[in-house]
Amino acid sequence: MKKEENRKTACEAKQEENFSLCGNSGNQSLSAENAGEEKSNAGEKKRDADGIKGDTSEKKRKNGYFSRGEAILWIVSVCVITVAFAFSPEKNYLSLVASLIGVTSLIFIAKGNPIGQALTIVFSVLYGIISYTFAYYGEMIIYLAMTAPMAVLALAEWLKNPYEGRKNEVKIRKLPLREYFFAALLAAAVTAIFYFILRYFRTANLAWSTVSVTTSFLAVYFTFRRSPHYALAYAANDVVLIVLWSLATAENPAYLSVVVCFFAFLANDIYGFCNWKKMLAAQSREAGRKDVSAETEKNNRLRHNFGKKSAGKGGVLKKS
Repeated sequence: MKKEENRKTACEAKQEENFSLCGNSGNQSLSAENAGEEKSNAGEKKRDADGIKGDTSEKKRKNGYFSRGEAILWIVSVCVITVAFAFSPEKNYLSLVASLIGVTSLIFIAKGNPIGQALTIVFSVLYGIISYTFAYYGEMIIYLAMTAPMAVLALAEWLKNPYEGRKNEVKIRKLPLREYFFAALLAAAVTAIFYFILRYFRTANLAWSTVSVTTSFLAVYFTFRRSPHYALAYAANDVVLIVLWSLATAENPAYLSVVVCFFAFLANDIYGFCNWKKMLAAQSREAGRKDVSAETEKNNRLRHNFGKKSAGKGGVLKKS
């Protein structure tokens, strides 16, 4: 009997020892695995950061803040507007100044830079004055009562929502489908109200001026909401204004530079839409990388905590 009990006790002791050894070796293996994963993740993060930093540094070194294409677009726009003004039979210097400020604001807006909104406020005031001189009261009211105030709100909104703390780039939004329906209904209501106001003031070319209300409202709305579709709305508005000011130029050639200005605006707005789509894709990719990195870090912490708990249980079993 005694021999059997001794053998049983010896077997139990051996089993406990084996269990303890297995637990410790498992914990050591898990800890080693976690350490390896953490080291690998740290290496990947460093490589990504170095890659992003390197790409940005290289781009800045080559082109500065504006890319070569953006610089060419701005220079060509300025030259075309200036040449049109030089060949205009009647010189309207206010139109020239407004056009140059306007085209400069667009290149900054295309970069998502709040400076563009500040310049838009100045342009809106000057454009309102020019519109008044030709009895385009619709344009005057639109820019002074709607575009300028909305540009102030957009400036505040952009400054409040920089991308990753960068003051020279706004965080772009992808709007849900229902908001586009809401914007369309709102634009229809605003257009209906403005139609009666414009008719009361006997606005020249009433039909085109009314259409301009719709496109202008959508443009300022999407700008405030930080959507890439602001540029498409502005492009549509440019087409309407090209028609309006072509009609004005037929009566007074001094407004030729304004027509050319809106052709330049159209080119800049098309570029703005393309660039904002690229910026949105880049911001989404970077956000995705950060989400994956955060998820990996969370999983590593969970594994590490699980390893600690397993090690604690193994130690308790060994002592008992």
